[in-house]
Amino acid sequence: MAMATAMSAALALASTIASASTSLMSGFSQSNEAKYNAGLYQQQAGVIDTQKGIEAGQYERAKRQLSGTTIARTAKSGLMFSGSPAAVMVDSLSQLEMDKQVGQYNLEVQKRYSLAGADVYNRRASTLKTQGYMNAFSTILKGGFDYSMRSGWLTPGTANTTNTLTRSSSGYGRLAYSPMNAYTNPFSGY
Repeated sequence: MAMATAMSAALALASTIASASTSLMSGFSQSNEAKYNAGLYQQQAGVIDTQKGIEAGQYERAKRQLSGTTIARTAKSGLMFSGSPAAVMVDSLSQLEMDKQVGQYNLEVQKRYSLAGADVYNRRASTLKTQGYMNAFSTILKGGFDYSMRSGWLTPGTANTTNTLTRSSSGYGRLAYSPMNAYTNPFSGY
């Protein structure tokens, strides 16, 4: 019987160690995955920033092309570049500038959304790592309790009567350290 109890306690201890290490590895693995996803969002934000620069350059090129084409057509027709041709060109350039600003704003919103997603994943990585530690710690606590039960350190329905609170006739007692027993109350018997 003692051999079976010792074997049971040893298996409980081994199971606790395996379970705690699995909790830690799981927390680190999930944390690394969250960090990877955060990196993807940050990379996406960088691509959007590059896209903003390219798009701004395309609009500037389109504005220069529109100005040159308008001036050349006006000169070809023999008209002076004033009045209606100038007004049309200014209106077209204004319209292009508004389109550019709307596009830049939309890309900035996408970039900020990506950066916010990266921030969420970075915070999640930290939380998952902490959760892994907490799961491992609670597993170790439970395993320690199971081990103490199986090894006979704690037994249901018994109390260590030599080191518990005792009551004297004055109402005051002697308090000494006693291992906690989940199944008995050291204050019972009053």
